[in-house]
Amino acid sequence: MFTISWYYLYGVGGAFYALGTYLCLRSGALDLQNAGERRMFVITTACLTLFAVAHALLQFVLPHVG
Repeated sequence: MFTISWYYLYGVGGAFYALGTYLCLRSGALDLQNAGERRMFVITTACLTLFAVAHALLQFVLPHVG
């Protein structure tokens, strides 16, 4: 169906997320030694990953069930 949109959304978006994370780490805006900042970074990354997996299931798997 519309497979290219999922790859574009999470490919380009993931690249920007990775680039932003790299820049924040390099500039010191994100300190992973601080427990609070590390926890928020892990939560944000886990939520993005979970949303991408749920979106993939809804777009690729469920339309072919039944």
